[in-house]
Amino acid sequence: MDQLENLISKISLISPIREIKNDKWNNWSSDLLKIPYSSAVKGVGPGEFRIADLFNTKPLGQNISYDINLPTNYKCCNCEIKETDNANSFRTGRDGRDKLRPIKSRIITLLNIFRILVYTFETHLSASQIKDILSIIDISPDEICKSNIIIINNLCHSLHELKIEKNNGLESITIFDSLTGKMNSVSSLVAYNVFVAENRSQDIIKEKIGDLESIRVAILTLLNHEYIIYPRKFMEDLNGIRVIFDNSTLILVNKKGYYILTTNIEEKISFDRITLGVPRFKVHPEIL
Repeated sequence: MDQLENLISKISLISPIREIKNDKWNNWSSDLLKIPYSSAVKGVGPGEFRIADLFNTKPLGQNISYDINLPTNYKCCNCEIKETDNANSFRTGRDGRDKLRPIKSRIITLLNIFRILVYTFETHLSASQIKDILSIIDISPDEICKSNIIIINNLCHSLHELKIEKNNGLESITIFDSLTGKMNSVSSLVAYNVFVAENRSQDIIKEKIGDLESIRVAILTLLNHEYIIYPRKFMEDLNGIRVIFDNSTLILVNKKGYYILTTNIEEKISFDRITLGVPRFKVHPEIL
């Protein structure tokens, strides 16, 4: 903390009157350029001293969950400062990692489904599905690049169509309905679930519904994943990570300048990729 106080003492907190443009790109002014962009202080990131000086305040350091306090005229006075890289993306930090955790668990399950499909039911997949699955089944859920995110998303949609196709092709099976005491005609999938609930062996179930229907039911059961049932949910969940900024004002910085996001954040940033188990978001080029 002494190091932080010593550095702050060298920076004048009484800044000249500056025109601050929200939701627009601002180049660093000549007086802000005199303030160090990089920081050797633990818990204080790139650009934080400059942004702090811009608002006549100081960085809060590593013990506070946000970076600086903004004036009360901002809707959210808690400010998060994120540095963009050369690809115009930024790390979301600890909060983003925590928000990603349940999504990552679903991705792990999804990758396991892909493995079983390609090694057990390859003949039921298209050539493009096989190619896409083989290209990603060994990736780490902590390191998923943009191109692999796109592949996973496309697979969720194409396997959703496969699920519909297999479901529409189900045959009817006549089974005994224990509730009514009568024989009842149901789909082979319903019959399978009834037999499983009755603790029937897999051999008996296969005998009851047939080999081909057993394969169809096995595929449908395997495809019972929420990102396959609702394929749009995959990207919706990933983009939904940006709710971590709902109670703060996000300021993007790089060595050229800064951008204060105060409105329509969902139109200005979107999920990009996962690196080191942390989600990164992409800044839309039209705001740069």
